[in-house]
Amino acid sequence: MTAASYPAERTVDVILRDGSTVHAGPVRPDDARALELFLTRCPHACRAGLPQPSVGH
Repeated sequence: MTAASYPAERTVDVILRDGSTVHAGPVRPDDARALELFLTRCPHACRAGLPQPSVGH
């Protein structure tokens, strides 16, 4: 996906409880490995209710 075709209108800045801000948007195909690593390191309570990524190896 090119930067020109990325759906910028579907991104959002989220203010966290500690006051910091994260920029979130749709997951792109090239995000798969980073998302998989994040979810494997995230506590179970963090992952509850989230769909698990299906990443082909």
